[in-house]
Amino acid sequence: MKDFRTATLARMNHQPQPHQSGASKAPGVIFKKIEINEERNLEHLVVQNPESVEKGLVYLSHQHRAGGKFIDVLAVDANGIFVILELKVGQDDEMLLQALEYYDYVSSNRDRLAKEYEKRAKIVAAEDPRIILVASAFTDRLRKAVQYFKPRTALMEYAYLEGKPGERGLFCREVQFDVEGGFTPPVSLDNALSYINQPKARQAAEKVHAELCKIGRNIEASPRDGYVRYMCKNRVVGDVSLRRTFFHVSWKLDQDNWDGVKIASLHDWSKHKQQVLKGFAKQYRAVGGE
Repeated sequence: MKDFRTATLARMNHQPQPHQSGASKAPGVIFKKIEINEERNLEHLVVQNPESVEKGLVYLSHQHRAGGKFIDVLAVDANGIFVILELKVGQDDEMLLQALEYYDYVSSNRDRLAKEYEKRAKIVAAEDPRIILVASAFTDRLRKAVQYFKPRTALMEYAYLEGKPGERGLFCREVQFDVEGGFTPPVSLDNALSYINQPKARQAAEKVHAELCKIGRNIEASPRDGYVRYMCKNRVVGDVSLRRTFFHVSWKLDQDNWDGVKIASLHDWSKHKQQVLKGFAKQYRAVGGE
């Protein structure tokens, strides 16, 4: 499964998004979309290959009891943070509320869960859990809701594709939001960065912010709860997403793809500085920055 997925992703470079209906042509291969009719089948695919949803994702359990209900899939990401995955084969706005119930359970029991699964993965219980919703498609209503929802939630649209007979793979692509809908109250930079409670990471975040603001005269920083967004002429250049002990610096590559690095100290920043500034500068120019 993983070998097929890696090869197929390479062939699909610059091709239409995998969740589009019908067959997708790429050099030397035609991809056929296979329908998934039952949620348990989707769950099985995610359990078998969690990295089909997100690189570095490690499976912990499925149908884990949470109060009187059950979490579809419980995992931990590459940074050791708990991830609650709620899965649907079709559009279902209720999945957001379901995930919130599971989030409350995992957040309240993170120390116990970290100890329970300490042999499976390195888990950072101090970090707030994440939510990932996985479905074939999402309604506009749900897409809009997650922009205002806390904790911040990732939407992953999936497609189950077949290349050669018998070679199938699950592919997921995150739904991106270029511009925030409606009005989101700004906060001061100090208030935004106060979410980081590790001094070295906070110091690094202040340094990174100062460097990013020097990219060009049209760069605009917009601090919000949990992140700082960098814009140029009302178009997204990149983000700094804040966690308790580190932060991610991400920049757009094109309409559908992002790149980024994890920073926890000034030492990390010195290693990644040129890569980050080059990525931000390229996107800044692409959207008309001067």
